[in-house]
Amino acid sequence: HRELAFAKQDVASFVRQHASSYSLTAVCVARVMHGISSVAFPSTQWRSSPFWGKHMAVDFSKLTRFAEHVLTAKRPKKRASTAGPAQWQARGSS
Repeated sequence: HRELAFAKQDVASFVRQHASSYSLTAVCVARVMHGISSVAFPSTQWRSSPFWGKHMAVDFSKLTRFAEHVLTAKRPKKRASTAGPAQWQARGSS
């Protein structure tokens, strides 16, 4: 269970550090944590990162879920429109 707690902390840290510079997805984050190279995160550039391959013992799907949770929480919330169906009809009938 300690490994999962450390993995969650590292996923959050990775997202905080790199979200503004890279278009991150949950799978990208999990791949880095497992040390799996990709076009966006090649091992030649990323293997010196403290996150690279650090959590190979954690299930890939769990890392993906952690990352999705962190990325979703980081995205700005969309404001709901104040116009409802009655207002849409009123606009269309003018």
